[in-house]
Amino acid sequence: MARGERILEAAAALGPLLGLLGTVTGLIRTFAALGREVGAASMDRVALGISEVLVSTATGILVALFAMVVLKINMAYRSSYLALLERLALSFERNTHQLVCRG
Repeated sequence: MARGERILEAAAALGPLLGLLGTVTGLIRTFAALGREVGAASMDRVALGISEVLVSTATGILVALFAMVVLKINMAYRSSYLALLERLALSFERNTHQLVCRG
């Protein structure tokens, strides 16, 4: 596997985990801020914290999706390129063999 493919594979695997980490830390901050408030917590603060958490989660998922799509396209391109090279090599071998047998 090529070096670039390893990086894409790591990004695809780590993207959701980083998004989840952002989600957890965002929830911790949100609940800590709500705990410091005197009286009932306002829905505005809760909604703002949850919004921040969801953005973090979505970002991690998007990074993973992008990396996975690029990785799959790269692998498909490489596979078709190798198949083409193999066909060319076989054709070259056949043609060379025919020339040698004739001559």
